Amino acid sequence: MLRLLGLKIQDLRNVAIVDVAFKDKKFIEITGENGAAKSTLLDSLWLAIIGGKFFGRGYPAWRAIQDGKDKAIVKAIIGNDERQISIKRSFVKREVEGGETETGGSLVIEDTAGMKLGQDFLDSLFAEITVDPVRFSRMAPKDQIDVVKKLAKIDKKDAEIAAEIDSFKEERKIVNRDVKSLEAVLAANASTAVDPVDISILLDKKAKIQEKAADIRTRKQSAENSVQWNVDEKARFAEAIKADKERLAKLAEEIAANEKRVAAVEAKILEGRDELSKIELESGKVESLEPIDAAIKSAASTNLRADAWKEKQSSLRKYETAKKLQDDLNIKITAKEDERKGLFAASSFPFKNIAFDDAAGLLIDNIPFSQHSQGERISMSARIGMQLAPELRVICIRDGSELDDKAMAVLSELADKHGYQVLVERVGEVPGENRIVLRGGAVISQYEKEVTAADAATEMDSSL
Repeated sequence: MLRLLGLKIQDLRNVAIVDVAFKDKKFIEITGENGAAKSTLLDSLWLAIIGGKFFGRGYPAWRAIQDGKDKAIVKAIIGNDERQISIKRSFVKREVEGGETETGGSLVIEDTAGMKLGQDFLDSLFAEITVDPVRFSRMAPKDQIDVVKKLAKIDKKDAEIAAEIDSFKEERKIVNRDVKSLEAVLAANASTAVDPVDISILLDKKAKIQEKAADIRTRKQSAENSVQWNVDEKARFAEAIKADKERLAKLAEEIAANEKRVAAVEAKILEGRDELSKIELESGKVESLEPIDAAIKSAASTNLRADAWKEKQSSLRKYETAKKLQDDLNIKITAKEDERKGLFAASSFPFKNIAFDDAAGLLIDNIPFSQHSQGERISMSARIGMQLAPELRVICIRDGSELDDKAMAVLSELADKHGYQVLVERVGEVPGENRIVLRGGAVISQYEKEVTAADAATEMDSSL
C-alpha cells in the first residue's frame, strides 16, 4: 500500500513553484484564502497520475500553464518504507502550423524497486472516488448507486434482477391493456343469461305452410280457369243453339247433338264448381303465418340476447385470466424488487444502512443521500471510497470547510483505522502541526504549531 510523500508544482496556474513534503503525516489540512492555490495543489496529484485528461474535453492542458511561460511541471512522490516512486509530468505549450496551439509534454516514472512503469500502472493506483470523494457526492444518483453496487459486488446480480423486473413490467403493460379493454367490453355488455331458440324448426314449419298455400293457390287458379273456360264454352254453345234453333228444321239432328254436348258441359261445370267449393273449403283451413312470423321474430331477439350473454361470459373468462396474470406479475415484480433491496444485506458489503431506490437514488439510513448535509455527504463518500482499498491510499477532500469539527474528527479516525492519508482543503490561514498554509500561490507555513492566545501570553510573560 502506497501513500503520498510529496508534491511539487512549477509554473501551473498561479503557482510559480511549490514544493511540499507530507513526511509521515496522515491527516493534512491544505489551507489558505480563496485563490491561494489550494485546489491547484490537490489537482497536481491528479495531473501527475492521469495527465491532461484531468481537464476533460474542450480544455487543453496548455491553458493551465502560467501566463508568460511555455512549460509547467508537476511531480508526485508516492511510496512506503520499502519503496518510492517518483512521477514527473510536464506540459508544454507548442505552436503548430496554421497558428494553432497544442499541448506537448512528457512523463517520467522512477521506481526505487527498479521496475519499468507506465501509464497503465498509474491508472491502476487509485479509485476516483477515493482520491476525491467530493466527486462521488456530486455524482448523479444513478452513478452513485452504480458505484456502491460494484463495491458490494452485487452489480451483476442486480442487473439480472432489474432485467427480470423490466421484462415483467413490459409483460404487465400488455396485460394491463388487455384488462382495460376487457373491462370496457364487459361494461358495455349488459346482457343476462338467456337460452337460445332453434329458429330452423320454425323456418321449416313456415316453409311447409307456404308450400301448401302455394299449391292451393295454384290448384284454385286452375279450377277457376277451367270453370271460366266451360262457362265461356256454354255461352258459345248457347249461341250456337240459338242459331241452330233458327235453323231447327234443318238442324234437328245437330240440335240434339249439341244438347247432348251442353248437357255434358253442364255436368263438367257442376263437377268443376263442386271441386272449386271443396278447394275453397280447404283454403279456409290453411294455418295463418302470423304466429310463425311472430315466433321467429321473438326467437331472433332471444338469440341476440343469448349471443350477447355468451360473448359476455367469454370476455369475463378472458378478463379473469388476464387479472390473474396481472396479479401474478405484480407479485413477481414486488418479490424481485424486495430481492434487489435485500442484495446489500446479503452481500459482504460492511455498510448495512445503505440501500437504493430507483426514484430517490442512494439511501443512507433510509434518507436520500442528497438530503444529508454537505459535510455528511463528504464523510460518507470518503468512507465508501475507502472500501475500494486501492493501492494508493490517499483521499483528497475539496470543500473541507463544509466539515464541522465532529466530521473532521470522524474522518481522521476513519483514515487512521483504514490506513488512509487525508488531504483536506479548507479556507483560512491558521497554521498548525498538520497544516500547510498557502497564500498567492506560495507556501507560507508548513506544519508550524498554532500560536494560541495562551501561548502568546506565556511568551510575553517570559520575555519581560
